[in-house]
Amino acid sequence: MERSVNSRTTELHAAHSVEAMGYVHASIELSNPREPGLRPIQTRALADSGALMLCIPEHLALELKLQTESLREVTMADGRSMTVPYVGPVKVAFGDRLCFVGALVLGEDVLLGAVPMEDMDLTINPSRQQVEPDPRSPDIPHALVKRCSGPFLVEDGSMGEDAHSRQ
Repeated sequence: MERSVNSRTTELHAAHSVEAMGYVHASIELSNPREPGLRPIQTRALADSGALMLCIPEHLALELKLQTESLREVTMADGRSMTVPYVGPVKVAFGDRLCFVGALVLGEDVLLGAVPMEDMDLTINPSRQQVEPDPRSPDIPHALVKRCSGPFLVEDGSMGEDAHSRQ
């Protein structure tokens, strides 16, 4: 009898570990840059590089007094389509990194998608089960952009010019 109880306990523990495996959460701060008097909200977000957008529950959109900018049609992972509010702007902070994005209002949990993670240069480390700054750029977010043409601002504050724009 003792053996079957231990065996069942091991099976339950293994099933629980499998359920939890693969989900990575991040502590983020959300705020409304149009309402600087409102306190930012600390929350736990599911980091999902397979999703594009920031998704927040309705109660957070109301608490942050975010304006509905438009409606968006979204397709859920199970194939269902629905129309949801698109609100913003939302200031998202992770440690000393931040970005400004719009958010889809749906669900009960915060979902941190690829767009805000890319903007803040964050990666999901599956072995550590955590979100972290890209190790190739630990001190400041890095962005990969296409070649610019025309004038641009140089680090010293002067205006530079792309060699291709002079041709």
